[in-house]
Amino acid sequence: MTLLAFALYDDRAELLTDTLSYSLNVSSLGHHTKLMPLTHLDCVIATAGDHEFGTDVRLGLAHLGAKMETFDDLVEHTPAVLRALHEDAPALTCSTVFLLGYSPAAERFTAHVYANDDDFTPLQVTRPWVMPAPWVVRPTDLEVSRLKAQPDDGSFERLGEQDAETWQARPPLDPPADVDEWIMLAELARAHRALDGPFHTCIGGQLLLTRIWQGAQTTERVGTFNDTGEELLKLVQWTRHPLAQEQPCWCGSGHRFVECALRDEWGEPCLCKSGLTFRDCCRIPADETVPHVHDPTAVQQRPLPEKEQA
Repeated sequence: MTLLAFALYDDRAELLTDTLSYSLNVSSLGHHTKLMPLTHLDCVIATAGDHEFGTDVRLGLAHLGAKMETFDDLVEHTPAVLRALHEDAPALTCSTVFLLGYSPAAERFTAHVYANDDDFTPLQVTRPWVMPAPWVVRPTDLEVSRLKAQPDDGSFERLGEQDAETWQARPPLDPPADVDEWIMLAELARAHRALDGPFHTCIGGQLLLTRIWQGAQTTERVGTFNDTGEELLKLVQWTRHPLAQEQPCWCGSGHRFVECALRDEWGEPCLCKSGLTFRDCCRIPADETVPHVHDPTAVQQRPLPEKEQA
């Protein structure tokens, strides 16, 4: 799970994504763009989750969009396309598809969410959405259901029952008023969910803010996270990333993580789905070390062009 957030306004829709991508076991990190505009339909397609499936979805829906007259037509026919693509996909992790655009039938912008764990049944969303949600914002029902479906790793216990209830009782997110509020939301999500605390996920790379009006769309890079040094170590902690494997084990034994808590996995199939064991695939041998990178700096922000500033 990486960052995706959106909000609907009287005359437009806005969508914020990061660009970080990672392998199933976080042994490697990369970057990609998670959205595709369909300007002739005044809409945008965005995906979160499995990278290959998301790419197929964006291309498949672009092909479908070429045959559609309106955004409403695209919304109606999307579930069938997603289910067909899903049948051809290998074992799929949680993947979500988002359609934001202008609905001629409703005479306003609308947002629709399709999740593979609900057979891509369309869900129309009217309030702002952010996933993963920082602890100060109410999480979506989809995020909560996915967290509860995960193998019990003690995350709810570490969060605490009262804190979990408080999180789900938080006020819903208000539509961000400007670029600064979008950036603040992204920084909170990263601080709470990627760098610290339970329910760890990965958020990083660039921040892309897309705005959709009738007849126009823009996408701007409004920030870049520092994915180096100590922040990178926090981002990949207790994963199968080479830097994480080399760190002292969380148990306090003094041994490297890969030679301690991960030793039980050495003979198991590697989580990257290579077909090899972890020992012969993503494990860092004892005689190898991973060079550390320089200390992190603050998030680098590039201001929007003057014409776009409030």
